[in-house]
Amino acid sequence: MTAQRLIPHRNEEVFRVTELSGRKESLVKTESRGDVFIVDYPGIVCFEIRKLDLDRDIETLHDWFLRDKGLYWGLQGKPLAEVRGIYAKTLEKDSHEMFIGVLSSSGSPAFLLERYQPTKVMLGSYY
Repeated sequence: MTAQRLIPHRNEEVFRVTELSGRKESLVKTESRGDVFIVDYPGIVCFEIRKLDLDRDIETLHDWFLRDKGLYWGLQGKPLAEVRGIYAKTLEKDSHEMFIGVLSSSGSPAFLLERYQPTKVMLGSYY
């Protein structure tokens, strides 16, 4: 059996290095299937990232925002319709994209990922 060690690498990627050959092999497996991006940490977790679909995801988001950990978004206590309106308006902007991360093993939504162009939003004035 070949001795192996894990080393951190740029951009927080993790590689396995075999001591005998010195060859680096990524432990993170990624692939794209249409509109879904899959990230697999074999033996640890696999998740899929897909575009946010308000019809499908708004109840999950609303539930997250009602919880203590949802305080960050400032939407606690807001009714579902209002949260939907806020996200619908945001998704109309060409400067924003939103995604849902889903655990592949259970199909359960796990996180919200937002991508935006800082120069086109309020944050732009700080850069």
